[in-house]
This record gives sequence, structure tokens and C-alpha cells, in this order.
Amino acid sequence: MRLPEMKEISLVGDVRAMKTKDIPQVFKLYKEMTAKYEISFKFSQDELAHHLMPRKGVIVTLVVENSDENDKKVITDFVSFYHLPSSILKCKDVPHDYKTLNVSQTIQIFFIFLKIDF
Repeated sequence: MRLPEMKEISLVGDVRAMKTKDIPQVFKLYKEMTAKYEISFKFSQDELAHHLMPRKGVIVTLVVENSDENDKKVITDFVSFYHLPSSILKCKDVPHDYKTLNVSQTIQIFFIFLKIDF
């Protein structure tokens, strides 16, 4: 029995930064996730776009694209985080990243970070 090499294993689909064209699919995932809870933020599509659209040095939102049964690329997962620099004991700035929102339908969010190169 031959074990596959890591390059042959696909843990996640294509991981990339969110684009404006992704907003409707990301909003749909967000609505599906929040429908499961009695208490949640009720963002409109425009409000969600404002909070999630990537801004250099401020917000990063990564989406995962996979193929559906018709071989069409669809967004199945996303994770968003923001950067907050801080100074420790008046030394150099230390960047901190805080996760703000994620929807994970097909994978654990941890695997997204294995796939990307910061």
C-alpha cells in the first residue's frame, strides 16, 4: 500500500482573499449560519460587506472555493480577522490578529491557514 504525498492531498479548495463579486455568496453563507441561532447580528448584505471586505493593514477575509456537483466554483467557507497593532513596554509594535467571523461548512478553519502563505 502506497501512502499519498502531502501535495496529493487536498484538505481545502482554493483559498484566496475575498473580492467584491463574492459578497452575495458570503452573505448567503452568513444568513444560513445565523438562522441556526436565536441571538445573532442581523447584518444587511451592504453592512456585512462593509465589515468583511479586505482593507490592507486592517481586515483580511479569506474565502474557500470548491466545485459543486455541476463543476461550478462556489464559496463554501470563509474566515475574517482584523489587525490591531500594539506596543509592549514601549518596544516595537507587535501585530495582533483577531478573528471576527467565520463560516465553516466543509472544513475546520485551521486547515485554511495550512494552505496559505502569509
